[in-house]
Amino acid sequence: EAECREYLRDLGDVLRCYTFDVASQPESVQRLAETLIGKSFLYRRVGHDERKLEFRANGTIGVGSARHERLWGIVGEDGEWRLVIASEKFLTCRLKLGARGVWTGRWMRHEQMPVELIPCAD
Repeated sequence: EAECREYLRDLGDVLRCYTFDVASQPESVQRLAETLIGKSFLYRRVGHDERKLEFRANGTIGVGSARHERLWGIVGEDGEWRLVIASEKFLTCRLKLGARGVWTGRWMRHEQMPVELIPCAD
């Protein structure tokens, strides 16, 4: 039962990415989204690889997009906002904002390696 609930939660996060509209979000989410949209970030899959990612206002990923990193959104979890990155079918990672604007979390599938999303000095 727990696995089913987790799967449904993850699927819900993917669906929210498909329908993510910044303008219809609460003000706190809009402010958070503004720190991401049009900016470059170093997407580091710790111990694996890294590349630049850019987040578009329409909930898609521009530069750096790959099979598992196509969509993004901001969702509430445990009373905090999380950045989610997804493919067209599956949740890839769920990240929490930490010190110095660095988002951290873990891949949800396959290798499940730690993930860091670090703001680039453009």
